[in-house]
Amino acid sequence: MAITLNSQGWGYIEIPAVPDGLKAPSGESGATEGLEPAPDDGCDFSVSTPAFEEPLVDIESDYACPSPDSEDARHRDMLYQHEKTAKESIAEHTTSARGETASSAAQSGEAIRCGSMAHGTVRPRCDAPARTEGVTASLQHTFRQQEAEKADQDRLARQQDEASFARNEAQRAARFAQRDAELAHKIQQGERDLEARGKQRTALLSLAERIGIDPKHNPEAHSLIVKSTRYTTMSEREAKEVARKLQRMADEARSADQVSQESERRRKAADKNGANTKYWHLAEALVPSMVEFGRKHGVPRDEVISIVHAKYKVWERDVKNTINIENEISSVAQQCKKIQRDQQGRRANEGATNSDGNKGTSDMPPVPSGAAGDRPNSGRATTVSPPGPQGSGAGNGGDDPEKPGGDPYAKKKPSDGVPSPKAPPAPPPPPPPGRLGGGARPGGWSKPEDALAIKAHQGPAYPYYSSFTIALEKLGIADYHDIKDEETFLSVWREVGQNMRAKNIDEDRIKEIVTSFDAMANEWSSYKKSDATEVFRGDTLNVRGSYGWLNDFIEATEKDAGAMSIDLDLEVKCSTMMSTSSDPEMGYVKPKTVMWHFKLPEGHQGVCEGIYGEAETTFPLYNRMHIDALHRLPAGQAYLGDAKRFGTQHRYVIEATMLPPLPR
Repeated sequence: MAITLNSQGWGYIEIPAVPDGLKAPSGESGATEGLEPAPDDGCDFSVSTPAFEEPLVDIESDYACPSPDSEDARHRDMLYQHEKTAKESIAEHTTSARGETASSAAQSGEAIRCGSMAHGTVRPRCDAPARTEGVTASLQHTFRQQEAEKADQDRLARQQDEASFARNEAQRAARFAQRDAELAHKIQQGERDLEARGKQRTALLSLAERIGIDPKHNPEAHSLIVKSTRYTTMSEREAKEVARKLQRMADEARSADQVSQESERRRKAADKNGANTKYWHLAEALVPSMVEFGRKHGVPRDEVISIVHAKYKVWERDVKNTINIENEISSVAQQCKKIQRDQQGRRANEGATNSDGNKGTSDMPPVPSGAAGDRPNSGRATTVSPPGPQGSGAGNGGDDPEKPGGDPYAKKKPSDGVPSPKAPPAPPPPPPPGRLGGGARPGGWSKPEDALAIKAHQGPAYPYYSSFTIALEKLGIADYHDIKDEETFLSVWREVGQNMRAKNIDEDRIKEIVTSFDAMANEWSSYKKSDATEVFRGDTLNVRGSYGWLNDFIEATEKDAGAMSIDLDLEVKCSTMMSTSSDPEMGYVKPKTVMWHFKLPEGHQGVCEGIYGEAETTFPLYNRMHIDALHRLPAGQAYLGDAKRFGTQHRYVIEATMLPPLPR
């Protein structure tokens, strides 16, 4: 047997032929009888010999071990013995190859029990225990590192959680402390407010007692006091407003008591004279409302009562008709004013106007008289025609209800008894011009005996109606029924009314204006229709605030000195009740910066109710109109090139069509 080494250090042993006594029986080449079984250490070896011609098994990648009871296991035990012996021989040969003799190698070879193999080459296939220990150690080291990292991460997470919890607890404690402080402040403030409201309520109750109101027997006064001091402390302005309302209630109560006493005396007198008590009681029931109506027109109570009872005999067919009485009172009011002016030696100069014009703003209607300065061609008579207050009342009377065109809601001021110096009488107005554009029907009320709702709009209360609609427009309220916050609306309304001589504005005025607009809407179809085919209206540049499309056009062209025109296809609603004229030469049309030129198709809603000689047409609130075109005129140029008819003051012209109402 010879042992050789290759270049990689592997040993090859040439084993001589197996003796005949060790050969396997016939047909069982490679038997393993008589060999010592190898211990089962989990190793897998294979031997490649020329006799068996079996391929070597790669032990490095094949760790599977067969069952110890199988035939393969016994075969592998035998191979293990050979493998073990070969490994030991190779190791010894490797260490002593440089100086050992071949005999030592032969001795080493004799110790090899080679079984039944005749000749072959043996090499180790596996070092499983050593490799397993190394892998196990590596895995244990990796596991310990992961455990350490996980422990560090857990420790860091716990520290972060503890820090976050501490911060949250601190913030929570701070919030609780702040809430407690705010709650304590609110409690203190509430206690102070409650004390203040209690003082205010006590003061109002004392005031009511002083002016003769017993809240226990006057539900309206009791509700006003409780409502005013229930939730919040009143400001000084609010307290004055409540006091004013209580004073009004006291005045009305005293007036009612006086009326009641006078009514009782009159009843006794009527019974003594044998009057018709049935209609007398009907007339007496109207006295309180008629007294209030007369008060607004400056007519004494006794005069109102005499008018009421002078009419009761004609009520047999319509006992609930109060319109005749109101007309009569209005007529008496005009007569009283005229007598007063004559007695004081002065006449109202109805042709004079203020610097803002008789309308106060661009939305005001014509003044009642032939204003020489503002309407040179008006032609309206200076004397009072049919009964009832006429004109817009925005200019002449100021806040004195005794003056013509004065504020009907202003309180009368006590007279000092000193007459004013007599003023020269106003010159008579020029004759009215011919109507243009088809004209409107002749003026005057369609039913002089009726008090139509539009009469209030045409009269001295006009600034209140106009400023009311302007306030709606400023607040973006689409309909006058949609006023939700009365306090905010009153504030804006008062601000607008200051420039329009509408100063006596409160919650009652809101109800009155809303009721009047509703009445006009119900009566509109019965008003006298206008037969004009085109009308005109003048406005200042302030009107741009009511119509965004006009404001955009003005902003785009105001810096351009040239002419410009654009066509529009836009349908909008009138933000006010528009009063217009068939004559563009009117003083409230011709000198204005902005002029409306309206076309009136068949079925339009324009009426000429209550108009006296000015060929005016009035359109209802929220009337539909179609904007046809906008024009920008350079300075010095006239609309349509007709300077005689339109003048040269207009810078912007709006062509529009007043549309009929939509079918229901």
